[in-house]
Amino acid sequence: MAALTTEIVKREVQSGKSVIRIARKYGVTRQAVYRHLNKLKKRPKPKRKPTKKCHFIVDWNIYNEGLVKRGEFLLDFGLFRDWKEELAALNDAKRGRPYEYPASFILFFIRLKSLFKIDYRTLEGIARRLVCFIPQAQKAPDYTTFQVRSMGLGFSLEVYGEAKEYDMAGDASGLKPTNRGEYRINRYGRKRKKFLKLHLAVNTKTKQVVYCNVTGEEVRDGKELPAMVSGAQRYGNIENGYFDAAHFHKTMYGISRSVAE
Repeated sequence: MAALTTEIVKREVQSGKSVIRIARKYGVTRQAVYRHLNKLKKRPKPKRKPTKKCHFIVDWNIYNEGLVKRGEFLLDFGLFRDWKEELAALNDAKRGRPYEYPASFILFFIRLKSLFKIDYRTLEGIARRLVCFIPQAQKAPDYTTFQVRSMGLGFSLEVYGEAKEYDMAGDASGLKPTNRGEYRINRYGRKRKKFLKLHLAVNTKTKQVVYCNVTGEEVRDGKELPAMVSGAQRYGNIENGYFDAAHFHKTMYGISRSVAE
């Protein structure tokens, strides 16, 4: 009688025989047959993914410059040189109480808040210490001033290593503004909270953001596409664009024609 092996058990099971019949045929116990069946059920070890050769993909000069620019962008005290000129432009034809701080001063502290994820009251405490090194400011603004002024600030992307022609990839992602009310929605079926939508476009070669905008969830990706393309064209001509099916819209055909021209 042949010795029972895993291949034999596999062949007998595929032919429709039960465990008892296999055990009687080969003169073994059912536990011996089950041991071979367990070997068949074991999943094969996943193959190790080949490591990427990053030195062929990443432009290390641009990557290194990006890391250095973070520090320059965060602590750029040169923003305060045109303090009086900027205040004069902000308060020109303004109704009510004039601004005491230029937009660059508020933006400087909002960057700190966003990077280190601190609250407005803590930001006021940091401003009290740093205002000693800024002679133009007589006192530090309070947390309410930071919050109100930050809502009206504009921004522009600083892109280094600009290219004359490049490929762009764009997509959108949903963001929930707060965790408040999650239990009531799940427990009692309350009305779902509205989400925000973050639209991003990047240079596929340098991996730098060339367009960024936040809208409500009702704004379709296809309707945001014209603004995304026009905003990204400031940093070079776009050769190819890569988007998902959500960006397919009737305005897309006119955009592709204008980019080609």
